[in-house]
Amino acid sequence: VEVFAIALDTEDAEWKDFIARNDMDWINVFDPTNRSIYGKYWVDITPELYLLNPGRKIIGKNLKVYQVPEVIRRDKIKRD
Repeated sequence: VEVFAIALDTEDAEWKDFIARNDMDWINVFDPTNRSIYGKYWVDITPELYLLNPGRKIIGKNLKVYQVPEVIRRDKIKRD
């Protein structure tokens, strides 16, 4: 499982400072034009939690953190 965070509505320097202050050591990208995320995954609000399988298919949307392990488990069973 990897975390991939996309910043949409902030300044580049502010975003980098926030990442450093909060020890966010996962994949972080900056998309001030909002093109990549909205077009590909139909995100209309943030923050939003999507879960993608290794094939980048959405297997969970609008999830609560406690739901993530079960969704991953079910997807793994389907793929095995």
